[in-house]
Amino acid sequence: MRNTLIKGLLPFLISCLVILPLTGWAEEVRLTTRSVSGELPVQSWKALRDKRVVKQDLDYSCGAASIATLLSEYYRRPTTELEVLKLLAKGGNRASFADMQRILPELGFKGIGLATSWEQLVSLKLPVIVYVRQRKEDHFTVLRGISDTHVSLADPSLGNRILTRQQFKEIWETRDQPGLEGKMLAILPNNADTQVTDKQFFAIPQFPNLPLELLVLRKLP
Repeated sequence: MRNTLIKGLLPFLISCLVILPLTGWAEEVRLTTRSVSGELPVQSWKALRDKRVVKQDLDYSCGAASIATLLSEYYRRPTTELEVLKLLAKGGNRASFADMQRILPELGFKGIGLATSWEQLVSLKLPVIVYVRQRKEDHFTVLRGISDTHVSLADPSLGNRILTRQQFKEIWETRDQPGLEGKMLAILPNNADTQVTDKQFFAIPQFPNLPLELLVLRKLP
């Protein structure tokens, strides 16, 4: 019955359903480009890394930060990590997909948790929250773009990241059941007619190809 429900929901999610450089540097890199008047500062790697990502302030708040990122950046519903944490009321415990589904109606949305496959995931047309095992720890992150070869994440811990298909599957495929190897949470508005989405937030991963120079390298404090 559960598998039948999942298979029935996936086509619906797929039908309704900018990316930044690889990050994780230990240094801050400032970028500049040249103009007639000289060099103009653009942005630091840190600013690019964290652009449009609600970063988690606590070890256990990746789920809350992921919800805040998706609602704020895709659905244009300003949401803070603290607002979500108060609704979750989990104390110092990490939230689950079930916890997220429970509180989303209070924010005007509903959550649909699914076990799915890479082949189904790559067909999505909207960002979702995915569960991964990162550094041997449970973790939630926002999938904000996917292609046959790469995945783009708005990660509450590490910022914007681009992973190869294999790198992503290694942390996302946490189940042994064929065809249902990974888990995701789709978030949909309760009233689709009144919600505005930012289509640019979800896009095929692509690497920048700009005439930029790396001018300043300095270690973060």
